[in-house]
Amino acid sequence: MHTQIRTQLIIALALLLAAAAPRSAHAAVCNIAGSTISFGTYDPFATQPRDSNTTIEVTCSGSNETVSFSLMATSGYGTFANRQAHSGTTVLAYNLFIDVGRTQIWGDGSQGTAIIQDSITITSTPVSKNYVIYGRIPGPQSSAIAASYSDDLTVTVRY
Repeated sequence: MHTQIRTQLIIALALLLAAAAPRSAHAAVCNIAGSTISFGTYDPFATQPRDSNTTIEVTCSGSNETVSFSLMATSGYGTFANRQAHSGTTVLAYNLFIDVGRTQIWGDGSQGTAIIQDSITITSTPVSKNYVIYGRIPGPQSSAIAASYSDDLTVTVRY
């Protein structure tokens, strides 16, 4: 029997703002906004992975300065090498990447993970940049059941 499972992997991006330097060192203020990543219907017997993506937005405001920043994420319930979404006691392996080829695991720079590093030049109005985060559920995972799976990550912008 070949079963299609409707999964919605909800990566709740608990958005956390952290500063690398004391507040007085920057007149700028940066915030992040993001959404969940949904993989739609996942076939646990398929040999091909199921891919999806989401966008994280960084917005900085201040006055006439360039702000360099890093955008990083925690591992969630699993490890960076093997993130895990849960539905009760059932686990679904997945991961998040910063490149479309899905070779650079998004993390905090430890354990071989990559972070997003960029800068924003602020004028008199807030400036935003968007970053695509790529997700993948590897196949097959025949122990998966029809359910909604979730994981909780903390995303931090450090500037």
